[in-house]
Amino acid sequence: GWRWTPWAEIGVFDRQLVALLEEALKAAGHADSPLRARLLAALAAQLFWADAPRRRRTLGQRALEMARRVADADALGYVLNACSYALYSPELVEERLTIGTEIVGLARTTGASTLALTGHFVLMTGWLERGSTERAQQELDIFDRLAGASHQPLYRWYATEARAALATVSGRFEEAEGLVGLARDMGRRAQQPDAEIAYRGQLVTLRTAVGRIPEAQAALDGMLAGHEDLPAYTTVIALRGFLHSEAGRVTDARGEFERLAGNDFRALPRDPTWLGCVAVLAETCAFLGDAERAARLYRILRPCADRTVTTLAGSTCLGSVAHYLGVLAVTMRRWNDAEAHFEAAVRVNGAMGARPWLVRTHCAYADMLASRSATGDRERALQQLSVAITAGRELGIHTQVARADDLQRRLG
Repeated sequence: GWRWTPWAEIGVFDRQLVALLEEALKAAGHADSPLRARLLAALAAQLFWADAPRRRRTLGQRALEMARRVADADALGYVLNACSYALYSPELVEERLTIGTEIVGLARTTGASTLALTGHFVLMTGWLERGSTERAQQELDIFDRLAGASHQPLYRWYATEARAALATVSGRFEEAEGLVGLARDMGRRAQQPDAEIAYRGQLVTLRTAVGRIPEAQAALDGMLAGHEDLPAYTTVIALRGFLHSEAGRVTDARGEFERLAGNDFRALPRDPTWLGCVAVLAETCAFLGDAERAARLYRILRPCADRTVTTLAGSTCLGSVAHYLGVLAVTMRRWNDAEAHFEAAVRVNGAMGARPWLVRTHCAYADMLASRSATGDRERALQQLSVAITAGRELGIHTQVARADDLQRRLG
């Protein structure tokens, strides 16, 4: 039967298990069968952290096509479950929304409540990536109800993590604080090896959103310690550079940035943390004023312009991708592109109710207008700053408010 489960520990690529699955596929022959469809899907899922996105996608699509051909409901449920995980990347959000809808339909037909959990969680993360917090919340409410009825600690952990993420992105910081800690406790009770890493990741996001950078750095310290050889460790490096830039430490920020910038950022693994990694690198790049690297990051990020920076199955969200494209365009002095991206980011972050990230966007937009200094830009910058300062004070984001106040004084 189907069982919703984390297919791989965060950052861990089990080469031995992958080799066993490849041997099993050879033994299963080439003819369509429920077993072969399951094996293809399991292999795709186990490559989650292997930095092999094309192979994952190919295997997942083959598994789905075969499972539908053999018309075995049990195999199809298993394959859909695995592929909802294997196809996790920003470019495939539409495919995953389709898979989530199919999973919910199959669960309704078969009465499999555990499969329904998978479907609603996939839809929740997909809608968050699309920028619809309202639809994400609707799916999470259903998932939370099913998780409670299941009495399974694993599902309750995922539900609480997701609630913490939505509370953080909307600026409900006190609520988020409690939920982040509660999620860690639930993860530990569920004996999940990822509980501590997920907790630290959410805490870094929360502390950054509030502007408490030293506390964000403390939460980041030790994340994936002892696993510096894993591809996923690049995210820790990127976050360190970003937090150094937030604290104004140029030399430290540049040191971490340069560790990942070589060979046009090709060392960045295309894993579930990739989009978040590129987003924080964009902020660091802008802080350093590196126009050449900004051009490369812009090309990398541009295909995801209509997405939000949502990582690790919805456990963190950093607002609209358009914001990060905007700061890169400013670094390249492409003013019109920057303006268009910031306008898009204001719309998306505003529609999402992503208030902390909307404050950042208003501040960055104002800074861009002040730098361009075209006719009317000063007045428009002051308008952006006024909105940012009001919202920032309401949220208690003192760091952003101080920066906005400083620019407001300079503009007179």
